[in-house]
Amino acid sequence: MIPGSPEPVDETAEPAIAREAVERCLRLLDRSIGGPSAAVLRRGGDDVWLGSPDDELHRALGRTLGTGGAICGDGAPGDVRSVALLAADGEVLGALAATIDPDDPGEAAALGDAAALLRDRLDELEARRRLRVQISARAESEQITALSRAMLGSVTVEEVVRNAVDHLGRIDLGNVVSIGIPDTSEAVLRLRHGGARSGYLASRWPELPVDASFPMAVAFRTGALVDVTDDGMSAYPELADELDRLGAATYAAVSLRGTDDEIVGSLGIAARSDQRIDRALLVRVASIIGDAVERTDLLERSSTTARLLSTAIMPSRIDPVPGIEIGASFALASDRAWVGGDWYDVLAGDQRTGLVIGDVAGHDVGAARTAARLRFALAALFDERPDDPAYVIERVHQHAKRSRTRRAATILLAVIEQSTGRVEVVSAGHPPPVVVRGGGATFVELAPAPPVGTLDGTGRPGHVRLDRGDRLVLFSDGIVERRDESIDLGLDRLLMRVAGHEGSVASLARSLADTTSGDDDASTLVVERTRQ
Repeated sequence: MIPGSPEPVDETAEPAIAREAVERCLRLLDRSIGGPSAAVLRRGGDDVWLGSPDDELHRALGRTLGTGGAICGDGAPGDVRSVALLAADGEVLGALAATIDPDDPGEAAALGDAAALLRDRLDELEARRRLRVQISARAESEQITALSRAMLGSVTVEEVVRNAVDHLGRIDLGNVVSIGIPDTSEAVLRLRHGGARSGYLASRWPELPVDASFPMAVAFRTGALVDVTDDGMSAYPELADELDRLGAATYAAVSLRGTDDEIVGSLGIAARSDQRIDRALLVRVASIIGDAVERTDLLERSSTTARLLSTAIMPSRIDPVPGIEIGASFALASDRAWVGGDWYDVLAGDQRTGLVIGDVAGHDVGAARTAARLRFALAALFDERPDDPAYVIERVHQHAKRSRTRRAATILLAVIEQSTGRVEVVSAGHPPPVVVRGGGATFVELAPAPPVGTLDGTGRPGHVRLDRGDRLVLFSDGIVERRDESIDLGLDRLLMRVAGHEGSVASLARSLADTTSGDDDASTLVVERTRQ
């Protein structure tokens, strides 16, 4: 672990770690000064009081919490002094107080040193908590996430069906599932079945005319949810006979839609009398399966189109920029996918250069298409206002809303002024970049901000200045996230690797992208200021 980098922190253990840090600091103070000491730790709406119960110390701590400043005594023996513990953004994290001898400068210095060390530790924990909230805000519900992961792991339509059947079986939505995909003429649905008696269904119903009077065909033609219970069974006599053979009592069919709301197939569910088809859940499931059907169908039939799309979301080359050196790298989630949702760009202006990294959910054509749209929109807006990254990101939000982007997406825009090295950073739900200087690495402090197209407004910009030799590292979450591993470990690993790398920016970018787990797309953009 590099000096100054935070230790991996379990979210549930953070209050205990903060308390332990305060208690350790008080023990050190007790050994270095003669008088008692105390502290108060602000955690949400509660204040935790530690150390000496002395009333005068507690009054000083209370005043410090209220003012955010230092409290000094009258210079008499037994003088009480209290120091605020402030975060980098000025938030009061707590206060530290001690009774010192005003004639002994060493005791005042000891209090100041202890406060500085404790302030840094609490600030690290608070920054880590905020970063975790920002990243975890993108997580979906447990049930939908489970299905999404299964669909993202599928590379053929058959795998989509198999994984969908497995998921639907675990939530007991029905005992028979059928998925219909139109052939090239779109006159026939090619059916794939799972669940009870799937072998029989495959021989009996290998296909279904699109104009048939059957729930799956009706759902495909109209886009409507077709719900068949006892009262409506007479409209579908063939279905009633099949349900008897399958031991099922109810049936529902819904259209499968791709990323642009285009109908790409239909899904039918049959359930026993002791099962209940949750219609709302069926619609949600169909949406996810529809995306997967579209993706895998394109992977099977349109590898050339997919490869062309992948070139549209990444710059073909990065032109030299005076005063800075740039390296970039990208790795797909697996060698089975041809496109992904990660992208980066370098936007050159007369006095400023825009550094962009983005992440669209998914590893399919829909993700690549959304990424390409966002990339070109942002480039046009940057050309209009290169001096105002907050304006650019706000307009990208509006563009995404107008185009009804259905994919979750994040963007980070960092604009560097070449003459001064001043960098302004604006995020739309994306993790903050890392500044590397003097053998250490830290995250740029950014306020949480909504992903693209979700809410109005942008987060407060962050600012940093790059001197000669300093580096700025932009990355997607595939660089730091691994399955069954805390995000904190990935963040620590990133800090350690970028701080310890002695090669070029290009080699650093390659090493970060090449050593990920492969669970997600991974992209990185590294810049170094080469002259003052």
